[in-house]
Amino acid sequence: MRRFVEISGLDLVMLEATGGSLHIFADTMAKHLQPIPLGGKALAMLLQHILGAVTRTPLGRTLSRKTSHVYPLGYFLIAQKPVTR
Repeated sequence: MRRFVEISGLDLVMLEATGGSLHIFADTMAKHLQPIPLGGKALAMLLQHILGAVTRTPLGRTLSRKTSHVYPLGYFLIAQKPVTR
């Protein structure tokens, strides 16, 4: 993503990975559970809700922060046009 910003002639302000191992686990498990007939979607939603609650705890936030660069679910990027003087 840094390279795309450079190629575009922009200045990188911030690039931060989001997610982490818990987010990847919840996403993967939900995708496997969802196709199960009679309750798969509900089970997937429940799992995502539970793991979402875990990631809002201090331990969950720490785990997400420490694993987001290895297991990113996405990225948050801010770029701007270069400042001319």
